[in-house]
Amino acid sequence: MTKSRILFFGTPQFATETLDALLAAGYEIAGVVTQPDRQTGRKHILTPSPVKTWAQAHSVPVFEKSDFDGLQKSDFSKERDNPLAE
Repeated sequence: MTKSRILFFGTPQFATETLDALLAAGYEIAGVVTQPDRQTGRKHILTPSPVKTWAQAHSVPVFEKSDFDGLQKSDFSKERDNPLAE
């Protein structure tokens, strides 16, 4: 039996532990959806979420919440050119 491909939704640091466990269990992380980078500190430096940092370190595609604004479920069907539907 093959493991499922997963599109993971999360942002905080503790979500990276779940991603590590999924990888260790043999699941394929097809992509992560996370909040857009936020300004932090006095200098308002744009900082990625822990999940985005994890995904980039593991060569996993990153989708930010703003990428999905206005989309509907039908936009993710297999008929469309969608790398997650493979």
